[in-house]
Amino acid sequence: RVLCAAYRLAPETPFPGAVEDAVEAYRRMLETYPGHEIAIVGESAGGGLAYGAAQAIRDGGLPLPGCLVAISPWADLTLSGASYREQERRDPSLVLEDLAESARLYAGERRADPLVSPVFGDFTGFPPSLLFAGTDELLRDDARALAERLRQCGAACDLVVAEGMWHVYVLFGIPEAQEALKRIAAFLERNGGREDG
Repeated sequence: RVLCAAYRLAPETPFPGAVEDAVEAYRRMLETYPGHEIAIVGESAGGGLAYGAAQAIRDGGLPLPGCLVAISPWADLTLSGASYREQERRDPSLVLEDLAESARLYAGERRADPLVSPVFGDFTGFPPSLLFAGTDELLRDDARALAERLRQCGAACDLVVAEGMWHVYVLFGIPEAQEALKRIAAFLERNGGREDG
């Protein structure tokens, strides 16, 4: 079963609206399922939101999910990763100036807030994570930095950076995507029964 929450979007509703809505959706899922049977999965901005919301979930005293998966997560709205400059001409779908404007509209001066940019977050006690990115995308280093931060906090994290791939390549009908989807399915199956604690 999947719950896909239609969370509020910027610029009409800036931060923290999306995080609040994601936490509320999770709270409703907890009425039916224990936390360790829930997976939070997101791609691009939704990947960053997954980790922002999971921090808010933990800090709010709710049980954490069994695992998290993020595909090309936008996890650093300060745009500090080297890949923002290095891959600017190679990424076929993202434009640096557009990302900068979106970050401003969503978070204003709060772009370094860990709930906005999870690369600055605290993931102590977090369940296992699986992250994907492509070498040729602007957000490549967001995934790398997020994986490093998770590991620094003691959380298990597998990171796949696929050679020659672009933003959210996992959602395209290519062999690399099929391989990634199989890996995600196995990861969810493996971590769907995690006991809390």
